Amino acid sequence: MDIPPVHHCFLLSAENEKITRKLKKLKKRNGELELKLRDINESLSREKLLRDHIQTRSVTVQTDPPGYRPYLRHLQPTTRTNKQDNTDEQKKADRLLSMHNKLMKRYEKELKTNTAHTETIAALNLRIQDLENQLHRSREQFSRLERSLTPGGRRRRAGSRSRSASPFTNTPVQQSEFRHLKKERDQLAKDKKRLKRELQGLDEGFFDEIEDLKYALQQSAKLNKEYEKALRRTCKQFGVPYPMTNDDVRVTSSRRRATPR
Repeated sequence: MDIPPVHHCFLLSAENEKITRKLKKLKKRNGELELKLRDINESLSREKLLRDHIQTRSVTVQTDPPGYRPYLRHLQPTTRTNKQDNTDEQKKADRLLSMHNKLMKRYEKELKTNTAHTETIAALNLRIQDLENQLHRSREQFSRLERSLTPGGRRRRAGSRSRSASPFTNTPVQQSEFRHLKKERDQLAKDKKRLKRELQGLDEGFFDEIEDLKYALQQSAKLNKEYEKALRRTCKQFGVPYPMTNDDVRVTSSRRRATPR
């Protein structure tokens, strides 16, 4: 699975902050509209009291027919505007919730991707270390056998074994030792060729790919931190509980085991 580019994630974060600012403006606008509506209701109540007072003071004045409300003509556009504003706010809130859900899905997908990359890098590092150790041991054994099979090395070993023995003697023990060393040398040569073939089987950019994976893992860790901060802010704004990560689940389970029953 491809890792998303860094600039795309930064664009999502900037868009989230922009939406957060718009939400704050909408809340402020909603508060202002509520204040205006309250003022309108107060003015209507005062107007009604004044009209009732005038009707009681003047008997000759013709009273309005029941159900006649002239102020509704001025109130109807305002009510329609308030309904439209509430509909727009509901649409924006739904859009924010859908973006929050998409962000949570993206965060979970990034966690799975980072876990898979970490396991792959760990396995590759172990394999490389094993191959390097095998190659180092094979080189040491090969160089040791070469030193032991040189004429100077054979003379030194023969002289250290016995001073009275002649350097030209060829005892059965020496012959068996020579055959054993030759067999070991051939085996080491085969191991060396096998290790060379294994190293040649690797791509030229194998180690570069490992470094790229390490760099991508670091960038993914940074992006996960940014995702986590954005999720916490969004959950705090909407009152949604923050999802528990794997580390939180492990800590909770360990605490439950530690508490005595």
